[in-house]
Amino acid sequence: MRTVSQEQLDNVGTLQTPPRSSRRCTAVIAWLACIAAGGFLAWRWPWAVWPHLGAVSWGVALVVAGLDCPLTAAEDWSRQRAGEPPLTAGFVDRFSRA
Repeated sequence: MRTVSQEQLDNVGTLQTPPRSSRRCTAVIAWLACIAAGGFLAWRWPWAVWPHLGAVSWGVALVVAGLDCPLTAAEDWSRQRAGEPPLTAGFVDRFSRA
């Protein structure tokens, strides 16, 4: 069990989420939505096929090249700020096996 110091208790609620992290989260959600719905959107708006192909290509590159998902870097950063060790597996790997 992890103990909490008085300094940590005093700082509860004082940390603010940097705007960069909320933009990152929004970008990841938009990317996932583009992968999931992009093909359907391209039926209605043919120009939408290009962002969809870009998102799918990036997803394939992550898998084929063995790159880390951007969520892994975001979670590692958050865990280090909280005083916890970084992940031993990727974000998706960790939660898909749970």
